[in-house]
Amino acid sequence: MYILTFSCGLVAYSTYAGCDPMALGLIKKKDQILPYFVIDKLRVIPGLPGLFIATIIGGALSTLSSNINSCVAMMWKDICLKFDFFRNSSEGKATIINKIL
Repeated sequence: MYILTFSCGLVAYSTYAGCDPMALGLIKKKDQILPYFVIDKLRVIPGLPGLFIATIIGGALSTLSSNINSCVAMMWKDICLKFDFFRNSSEGKATIINKIL
């Protein structure tokens, strides 16, 4: 993963070494360079820039979903299972409570 990230940065750097998109006002922050690079260079293939952005958003949402799920599992184990009401609940009831959490 690090090799892919560093390679993308190196390619973007070598592409824009002579002209800085930030100095030209094309982008406002440094972290916009990779999406700008994808839109700038790969717009000849219809749909590819949108697919790239959708992939980034999908990865971010997947990570967020996993983090929320692990936090709920820890809340269930560390907090809820200390009470008799939750300890004696059925598996279906425990699933509903976890979804509510």
